[in-house]
Amino acid sequence: MESGFAWPAGGAAGAQPSWWSFRKVERAAVPNNAATHPVDAFIAAKLAEKKLTAAPLADKRTLVRRAYFDLHGLPAPVDEIERFETDPAPDAWSKLVDRLLESPRYAERWGRHWLDVVRYADTGGFETDIYFPNAWRYRD
Repeated sequence: MESGFAWPAGGAAGAQPSWWSFRKVERAAVPNNAATHPVDAFIAAKLAEKKLTAAPLADKRTLVRRAYFDLHGLPAPVDEIERFETDPAPDAWSKLVDRLLESPRYAERWGRHWLDVVRYADTGGFETDIYFPNAWRYRD
């Protein structure tokens, strides 16, 4: 037993449990292809299996715009686009993503998402427009 509950050898009926969450985690063999990162190797293998080709790599302007929309939900400011496009450092992408993740805009985007999920509102809305005087504490 490595940790947690001791599972009987071979499972209850001599086989692995049928439910995925009860199965022992096994490391998948990384496909052997020209990819430089293991995640890319799995993607390339699946694309080859389906006889598909990957889209061409995005240029720096497209990357910075996508990152801003994905992480902040807003378009990238012009000065940030220029800053990223002119940064010759090999870790320019990592620096951009780190800046976006450290920004309060990132937290605001996820905060807005989760408030939508729980259907946050200051009032009841519709026919029974009841005001919830202390609801702001959950929003803030």
